[in-house]
Amino acid sequence: MQPVPPDARRQRRAAQLANYRTDENLRRRASLFEYALPSTSPQPMLWDVFPWSEDQTVLDLGCGNGMWVGALTGRVPHGTVVGLDISTGMLSALGERHPSVPRVCADGQVLPLRDDAVDGVLAAWMLYHLPDKRAVLEEIRRVMRAGGCLIAATNSEVGVPQLDDAIRRSLEATLGRTVQQWIEPLDFTLENGAHILRQVFESVDRTVSETHFEVPHVGPLLAYVDSIRDPMEAELGGFEFQKFRADLERRLETTLRHRPLRFARRTAFFVAHDA
Repeated sequence: MQPVPPDARRQRRAAQLANYRTDENLRRRASLFEYALPSTSPQPMLWDVFPWSEDQTVLDLGCGNGMWVGALTGRVPHGTVVGLDISTGMLSALGERHPSVPRVCADGQVLPLRDDAVDGVLAAWMLYHLPDKRAVLEEIRRVMRAGGCLIAATNSEVGVPQLDDAIRRSLEATLGRTVQQWIEPLDFTLENGAHILRQVFESVDRTVSETHFEVPHVGPLLAYVDSIRDPMEAELGGFEFQKFRADLERRLETTLRHRPLRFARRTAFFVAHDA
């Protein structure tokens, strides 16, 4: 992967913070899961790899609006779940859903926790947002007690080719130029996650899950695109977003007129700890 210039890093970081100022964009993206198809074979779920016992303390790092807090509190009913996020808007949404859960506003690369403070850490679909992977992993290791573990979840580097191609074509029609990359690529993925985690942790196991989707109309696809407007504009510079969106809507409607959009999403759950 090519080094990212400092100005580009700053633009991406600013767009990320803007994108997560509230949980609205996160909820837009999550709406796609309403179109997940029933699995024909059992697929592992994130909570299947939770190893914590019922009286332990777990940090939900990058907790967002508390999407996984319910599963965590169910796993440690006599313990403590702490939600940490850099966005006060996300933490407000978490407080509405789970008012008894302690909330901490902080950067995941500098955790305001003492050494050996927690038994485990959940980092679900968030490590790719932090530029210094080594720093955050060292911090996680510092705050975990002996025998603790990190659960990290992420996606494959392969997105949704049909949607990605339609987005690219609409951007090129709007901008009048070739577009190779229209959003910051993930840098912690199903494919490279184990390698990154092994830089700090001695033992890393990976579980892969695959979910199939069938989306029959454009609404949730456009909601997804609306939810990533900030990072798109950071990558491409300012452009006529509404013009692009209208062009994309026409392309998608033409495609969906013939058949639903079907795709598979592959995710990885990593369990990392010291041997």
